[in-house]
Amino acid sequence: MMPFARIFTTILVAGAVAAPVATAAPPQIGLADQNASAYDNPLFLQMGIKYGRVTIPWDAALRGGFRRNDADSVINAMKAHGIEPLAVIGSRNSGKPTPSTYKKGVTALIKRYPTVRYWAPWNEVNLTASTRRDPKKVAGWTKTLRAACRKAPARCTVTSPTMLDDASIDSWFKSYLRYLPASQRPRIWLMHNYMDANRFQVRYGKGFLQSAKAKRAQVWIVETGGLIKGTGKNARKWKKGETQQVKVFDWLTGPLARRYPVITRIYIYQWQAPARGNWDSGIVSPSGQPRPVYQTMVNYLKENPDR
Repeated sequence: MMPFARIFTTILVAGAVAAPVATAAPPQIGLADQNASAYDNPLFLQMGIKYGRVTIPWDAALRGGFRRNDADSVINAMKAHGIEPLAVIGSRNSGKPTPSTYKKGVTALIKRYPTVRYWAPWNEVNLTASTRRDPKKVAGWTKTLRAACRKAPARCTVTSPTMLDDASIDSWFKSYLRYLPASQRPRIWLMHNYMDANRFQVRYGKGFLQSAKAKRAQVWIVETGGLIKGTGKNARKWKKGETQQVKVFDWLTGPLARRYPVITRIYIYQWQAPARGNWDSGIVSPSGQPRPVYQTMVNYLKENPDR
C-alpha cells in the first residue's frame, strides 16, 4: 500500500499537470477613421466597437477652420456613442512645429478635447524625413505632451508616437527611448503594421514587439488591415481582395496575437472605401455595403464581447 504522504504528493502533482493553462485575453478591436459619419453609421454601431482612433493636426485648436471642425465632429461622434478616442497628433498641411509652438498647440488640443484620455505625440515618425532623422525631437514632444496632460483637469495618458513597420522601426524606437528618462517612457507603444500583416509575417515588427515584452509595455496596432486596392510602392506587391481582407483580420487576431500577447488592441483602417483614390481597405464598400470582413469582425466581437 502506498504511504499517505506519497499518495497526497501524487495527487498534487497530477492536479498541477491537469490544471488549465492561463491564456492572454484576445485583443480589443477599434476603428481608425477620420470621418464622423463612420462613428454615426448604424452598421458600425451594431458591431459594438468601443475604441476609435483619429489623427489631429498639432495646431488644429489654434488655427480653426475645417481641420478643427473635422476633429470636433469626430470627437463629438465618439463621445455621443461611448467610444473611447485615441488622438494621434500629426502635421497634415500645417507644417512641423517648433518646441514652443508644439507646446501651445497640444495644450490647446487637450483643453479643447477634455474627454480624450489617450494622446500620441506624433504620427508615423519613422516615415517623414524630419522626424525620421530626429528621434530626440520627438522625445522632446513626448515630454511636452506629458506635462500638458498632467496639468489638465482630467489627466490623460501619453502613448508612444506611432511607428510604421519598416526596416527602421526597431533602431529608431530604441534611440527615441534613450532620450527619455525611465519614468517618462510610454507604457503603451503604437505601431502600424501593413507590411507584416499583408504578408502574414513578423519581419519588420519583430524587434519592436520583443522589446515591448522585455520592457513590460503593451502594444496597440493603431492602423492595419487587408487591402482591396493599394497603388503605393509596397502595396502594389501585396495580394488584395475581399478574401485577403478576411485572412488578414483573422491572422492579426489569431496567430499574431497569440504569438505576441503584448498586442492588446488592434484598430482596423478604414470604415468606408472611397469612390476614388489609391487606397481602399474599407470594411464597407463605396456604396456602404458590408464586405465579408464586416461579418468576420462581428463574429469576433460576439465571441469576445469584452473586446
